[in-house]
Amino acid sequence: RRSSDLSLPIKPANSKLTVSALLQNGEILKHKIIIKELHPNLLKITALDSIDAKINLNASYNKTDGLQYHGSFEDAFIKKSMIVASSPHIRWHGNKLKTNIDSEIFFHNNRGIIQGEIDNIFKPYRTIKADVNFVDANPKALLKQLDGKILLHLKMSGAVFSPTIDYSVSADNLLAYDNEFSNLDLTGNIYFDKISFDLNKAYWQNNLITGNGIYNYKSGLTANLQSNDFTYNYDDFSLSGNVQNTLKYHKAFTSDMKIDNLKLSHSKFTLNDLSFTANMENSIIKAKLEKGSKDLDLDFNYDVKSDTLLAKLKLRKFDLNRYFDRIDLPSITGNLELSKFAENLIIDSHVRIYDKSFGKLDGIIATAAKINLKTKDIDFNFITNKTNFNYEPFSIEINAIGKLDSLRTSKFIVNDEIFLDAWFNTNDRLNYGIKVSANDLKLNN
Repeated sequence: RRSSDLSLPIKPANSKLTVSALLQNGEILKHKIIIKELHPNLLKITALDSIDAKINLNASYNKTDGLQYHGSFEDAFIKKSMIVASSPHIRWHGNKLKTNIDSEIFFHNNRGIIQGEIDNIFKPYRTIKADVNFVDANPKALLKQLDGKILLHLKMSGAVFSPTIDYSVSADNLLAYDNEFSNLDLTGNIYFDKISFDLNKAYWQNNLITGNGIYNYKSGLTANLQSNDFTYNYDDFSLSGNVQNTLKYHKAFTSDMKIDNLKLSHSKFTLNDLSFTANMENSIIKAKLEKGSKDLDLDFNYDVKSDTLLAKLKLRKFDLNRYFDRIDLPSITGNLELSKFAENLIIDSHVRIYDKSFGKLDGIIATAAKINLKTKDIDFNFITNKTNFNYEPFSIEINAIGKLDSLRTSKFIVNDEIFLDAWFNTNDRLNYGIKVSANDLKLNN
């Protein structure tokens, strides 16, 4: 029977390794290993990108109790993909069957507590069960567009270095991309480099938003969001409808939005039975607004990068009375087109107005305008065709040129017999003038 003790100083200077053993006939009856503040120059775990820590270990063995140990990782630093975590101490203790873990952990300066156990730590297939809780954590360090206090719970299970992680996030208030959300409830799953989520609820301006999605470090984000009976109010304007939006982000952002049962309201008019679709990909936005009755159709295309715009409005027997709660307004059929490229804004319209026998304007009206947004120059044209007013033939032709704040007519003719010269400017206040001349003008009553 022989007993021996071995104590060796190791680097750094305050590190120490102590080994003691009791042998009998070549059999180890008991042994003990003590490691104090061992700081390896290179510590590797295959499943992690990097790990650094000081190691403390006190392990003993005897034939009665078997292997028993306790220890800690001190000043630990762990990095895995975009996840960076640190801990002043990760404590553990156990035997050959089970290892218990109790640790304080910091994830991007947010403090959490981890408690769990590892089964069969000395076998090739090790499994883990652990709970991690963060209280009043701020996600801003992870994503700068987020700000607020959240409650985060992680539940880990499975293989030690590739566990499945179920998580839940809740927050009373969260600021995301300059929008405030309340009563947030989010659950999901993390496995390898894939994160899935279910947005069980979140409220934005009293609108319930739900959805789901998946994030992969390689393929990016895909998310589906919806809100039924969504409402938005701004001054006298309100919008309501059922909203669906699919968002994708991988090197570039894309969005596909659809709003059904859309209703637009103002203090003076109401448009309902609308549908709206919008797509944003790279720098291009495409949108379409149309009515179920097909009397209104709007197409909108805008390139953010080149700052070019094309919008087309089609009206087909669009009855103004239906939307303004009147009976004496006309119906309109025609097209209006607005385009912008470089420094020029161009407006072109051609519409047919149906008076419905109220003695008001009835006929064809065409307008065209070209505006230089840099110099503020404007060239405006207005002309009627086959038009009546007060049941009498009526025509107007106007051409005006100048600046946006100072305009003068070069041609202003009414019924081919009245000639006007008109101008206005907005120097300090609105100023205007009109000069009228006519040949063989007939006056009745």
